[in-house]
Amino acid sequence: MKKFIPNSKWVLVRPMEEENYYGSNFVTADDPNKKPQIGEVISGADFKKGNKIFFQRNGSVALEVNEEKLILVNQNQILGIYE
Repeated sequence: MKKFIPNSKWVLVRPMEEENYYGSNFVTADDPNKKPQIGEVISGADFKKGNKIFFQRNGSVALEVNEEKLILVNQNQILGIYE
């Protein structure tokens, strides 16, 4: 099994399906291109594994590790932790 470890400015994220996290407590943009995405942290310097984070989609990098689709997100694109 291969392992991908991002450098200190990036966070490796497993994207989550929209219906699993948007509820009545969140107000989101009508434009899907402006809507933040949420994902679960796999590895990253400043975040714990398992943290759920909101991040901006543009500028992220899609990749596949061990046949799993993941996203590499720059820390500057992370909007916050979802609890």
